[in-house]
Amino acid sequence: MVAGRKFRGEQKNKYMCMSRTDTDNSDLEVDNLTLENTSGLLKLLKSKHLSYESKKILYTSYIRPILTYGCETWSTTKGNHQSLITFERKILRKMYGPLYNRETEQFERRHNNELRELYGRPKILSYTRSKRLEWLGHVWRADGRIIKQALMAEMTGKRPLGRARTRWKDSVVKDLRVLQERDQLDVAYNREEWSKFVMAALDLNGPLS
Repeated sequence: MVAGRKFRGEQKNKYMCMSRTDTDNSDLEVDNLTLENTSGLLKLLKSKHLSYESKKILYTSYIRPILTYGCETWSTTKGNHQSLITFERKILRKMYGPLYNRETEQFERRHNNELRELYGRPKILSYTRSKRLEWLGHVWRADGRIIKQALMAEMTGKRPLGRARTRWKDSVVKDLRVLQERDQLDVAYNREEWSKFVMAALDLNGPLS
């Protein structure tokens, strides 16, 4: 209800490839919307007239930003991680295609490790971890602003039954502990030092929190 007028609520809000439901606002789902939005570009990824380096640029500058829009604020699950990994592998398979075996005279599916070596850039999970840490630095330096107050606030009242959902703060602090023994968030005030954590996160191949 706004200004006396009633508006119908949407059960599912979607931007690009990620969807968020009103029943579970932590539910981020990779769906076919990205493929639909980039259908024309996918033809270029399979083209033999483009170099692999050009295809990498198309993926990292166009498709991946769509796929990871708003990833700085995601609190993701293992299922979300697997969806992102699977999607990126689909893209890489389109880029590099199958491998021709001269002995059997047949095309063979490339192994995942081979795709990673050919791609040679940070995995999508490492990329999203880095973006979350970058955003954490911005928030932590925002002293006196509502964005930091919201981060530091503690909810009061009775918590619903069942296991508590992982908060964004919990996720990003866990990411930070992979890079340092203690989650010393005040390092964020030193932009140069914090940028080292952000860049280091790109080189991590382990799972996200």
